Amino acid sequence: MFTISLLDSFEISEKIKIALSIIIVLIITLLLSFILMPFISIAFSKVINHFRRKQKLASYDAKSVKSKVFNFKNNKALYIFDFDNNLICAGYSNWITETDNVDFDMTLSPFDDEIHIHNIHEMNDFVYRKDTDSEIYINFDKKIKIFIIHSFSE
Repeated sequence: MFTISLLDSFEISEKIKIALSIIIVLIITLLLSFILMPFISIAFSKVINHFRRKQKLASYDAKSVKSKVFNFKNNKALYIFDFDNNLICAGYSNWITETDNVDFDMTLSPFDDEIHIHNIHEMNDFVYRKDTDSEIYINFDKKIKIFIIHSFSE
């Protein structure tokens, strides 16, 4: 072993040389694991998604849908509807739970002026305009649809 031959230049007992060799190998293994693992993980995901695209499947990501959808830096306009298409609440996003394994919570700030969208039909007309950048988050457990408006032109 390389580490034992390196330690031969020191005058220490064989048991200590073996113990030091094990410690050195563990340290090197841990360091390489933490340094290389993110790159290996990214490369593995790219290979998987390449094959999924070839089979016309959706891409795979280890992040939850919630954490991907609500990963924005600026506050966004949110409209929350239940599955019966009733408007529950609307406002600007303030704070959203980031942990995936806890209940889905958020706070909203009221819009500066009156809400102009009161039902799902008005919402659909609004989001399907060409100049509206939006997406819809659907939570089947909570039975809600959240329309996220990233940008729009009036």
